[in-house]
This record gives sequence, structure tokens and C-alpha cells, in this order.
Amino acid sequence: MAVLLPFELSDPSWQTQRKNQFVTDRYAGLRLAQDSLERAGHPLQLFAYDTGADTLKLKQVLALPELGGMDMIIGPIYKSGAKLLARYAREHQITCVNPLSQDGDLVVDNGWHYLFSPSAATQGRVAAQFALTAFGSGKPGVILHEDSKDEADFAAAYKEAYEAQGGKISVLRRFNPDVDESLKAAFAGLDYANTSHLVVASDNRRAGPYVL
Repeated sequence: MAVLLPFELSDPSWQTQRKNQFVTDRYAGLRLAQDSLERAGHPLQLFAYDTGADTLKLKQVLALPELGGMDMIIGPIYKSGAKLLARYAREHQITCVNPLSQDGDLVVDNGWHYLFSPSAATQGRVAAQFALTAFGSGKPGVILHEDSKDEADFAAAYKEAYEAQGGKISVLRRFNPDVDESLKAAFAGLDYANTSHLVVASDNRRAGPYVL
């Protein structure tokens, strides 16, 4: 198994090491999993490759002949590289797992590429099913979402699934969480008294406190 992560070993500065802590933590988790599998009788060879923070280094890694002999590839982190690896997976028929992305487009018509986490669209559909069960369809819902692809995919899938099962979404709005005027406009004029629930799709740290 090959692990393609941006370790950025060429930059030993504490700033880079601190920024990349999540990368080393993820690799440490893979080593723990390797140990557990081996103790259970499933030997596994794990090869780590530093892909850096740009697609140029990733392309150099993908050009290595040894990579074509792997049974599975995990990575990379950044979306630009994920598209390259998705193409590589299909061409070489090697199972590849993206550890972070929620972009369902990466796995469309590609039986060799998987997302470790459910796509944003899948999350939206499941959330809509929960909302119908929890809140009913007597009053419409409201969806506000951050102006990014993942949140837009979530909101669109939520609305489609919710309305397909008899519910109604009265408002669907996009906002920029870094702009106060955009946040204010998103929440302006909402009829809370006649709304069953409010969905806010955003992972921006400013959005949560503002909503509350």
C-alpha cells in the first residue's frame, strides 16, 4: 500500500511542521492500523511518499514505476492532486482511497476511486431524511449554505431529497461567511414562525456563532 501525503520534508521549519501536524497524525494512524492488521494475521507493507504541496511533486511520484505495482493507494490531501490520482487509478486499475475529500465528482464513473468519507451530496440526502422524520413536512424548511462547492452540493442534494419525499424548502440562499453583509443578507426576512427547521451548511468558524 502506498501513502501519498504532503509531508513537506524539504521544509523543516516549525511553521510547516505545525501546519502539517494533521498529515503526520494521519500517517501515524495508518501505522497503527498496519500493526493491528499484522497482529490479526494480515501482513501489510506500507510505503510513504512525500507529494509536497503542489501537483508537480505529485506527478513525479506518480511517474515512479514501483507505484504501478501497489495494491492500494491512499491520498492525496489537496483537491487538485485528487483529480490526478483519480485518473491514475482508472488507467492503472489500482484501488485508490481519498482520505479527506467530500467531492462526489471524483468518483463518478470510476470504479477504482473511493472517498473515505461520504460525499457532501450523500450527507445532504441523509440529513434531509432525518429532517423529515424529526420535523415532519407540515412547514417548509430553509437552507443557507456557504459559497463553496461542497456546501452547494450538500444544499442542492438536501433540497432535492427533502422535496422528493413530500417536504418543501421555501428559501435556498448562498452566503460568504467572511463578509458580514453577506451573512446579514442570508438571514434577512426569514419567516421563522412558519419554518419547521433551518439548515446552515458551512464549516467556517464565523458561521456557527453568527447563527446562534
